[in-house]
Amino acid sequence: MSRALVLGPGGVVGTAWMAGLANGLRRHGVNLAEADLIVGTSAGAIIGAMLATGEDLDRLAASRSNPAPTNPSPTNRGAPNGAAPTASGSHAAATGAGRTGAGATGPGGTGAGGTGAGGTGATAGDAVLDGSRGGPDARAPLVDHVRLGQVFETLGDATLSPADIRRRVGRLALDAATGPEEAHLARMGRLVTTSAWPDGRLLIPAVDTVSGDPEVWDARSGAPLAAAVAASTAMPAVFPPITINGRRYMDGFLRAGLNADLAAGADVLVAVEPLAHLHQSGPLDRDLAGTIVTITADKAAQSVFGLDPHDLSAWHPSYQAGLRQADDAAQRVATAWHNR
Repeated sequence: MSRALVLGPGGVVGTAWMAGLANGLRRHGVNLAEADLIVGTSAGAIIGAMLATGEDLDRLAASRSNPAPTNPSPTNRGAPNGAAPTASGSHAAATGAGRTGAGATGPGGTGAGGTGAGGTGATAGDAVLDGSRGGPDARAPLVDHVRLGQVFETLGDATLSPADIRRRVGRLALDAATGPEEAHLARMGRLVTTSAWPDGRLLIPAVDTVSGDPEVWDARSGAPLAAAVAASTAMPAVFPPITINGRRYMDGFLRAGLNADLAAGADVLVAVEPLAHLHQSGPLDRDLAGTIVTITADKAAQSVFGLDPHDLSAWHPSYQAGLRQADDAAQRVATAWHNR
């Protein structure tokens, strides 16, 4: 029996929620790291890579120094009064966080928006939550608010083909003032602590900023693992595009949102969509896999997420919401996962 795990976009809140969910399911006897195939997009790339390489997701529970942080979201360039771009505003521009093509992608596609924590013994929660103690590359992400608005306008333009959308968004990503890519690489390197790909099958989508062509990274692609994760989480105008093999890449959600098609043919497919409530797409195609289990954030988790998927202060409560929701989802997932 082949088992596939598909982890979708979700921003900071979705990263934390998926970490809590995976840890909670493990406590109920469902180890998602046992999947024969893991597809991780954007925030899902972080959690997928950590699961596939045997990283301890307990490291993401919270920052020891700040278990319920009040840090604001990433620094914004051009935002009025320093306001952060919110999921609600992005959703108005482009619905559909994640199952279909680039023309229907939605907000919160990025991964963890916090910065890396330097120093001995820092947890991965620290890496996301607190950049104040990091080294030279542990700096807050810079959001180019003006171009971010243009990104969402482009995503919502029904007159453009998905390929045209990706190319236009790629130009915006390249022009955006989001700081050096080394900072984002360092940020992801503090979460995914190895550049070596796992023995198991792991797929991480990204999109070429110039051609608009999708790329799906795996162990044979020649990309360091942490760089592939950084590329897949490089939300245009929030994080800089990442250079791999001489090309610059941006967020994998621009390929096909959740990218569940990459897991087609599995006997069991578990799809995790943190921000499914922000779009109107229907259920996954039942022909994708023999058995499909979809887990989305419940009402309580949605309330914790709030309006800004990059709100660092929501990290700890989002993680706890994932842990709690695992209690409700465990039996349904276990039945499929263990073929009982």
